[in-house]
Amino acid sequence: MGYHYDSNPHIEINHKESIRKFLGKGKELLLLEVGEFLEL
Repeated sequence: MGYHYDSNPHIEINHKESIRKFLGKGKELLLLEVGEFLEL
């Protein structure tokens, strides 16, 4: 799960490209929006 991404210019990511790269390795990347949460 990614967090703190896009919080400043030094750690901006391309969301679609990042998700695609994870899927290419058989993994799922979860990118939560500000205020969003994931209940386990």
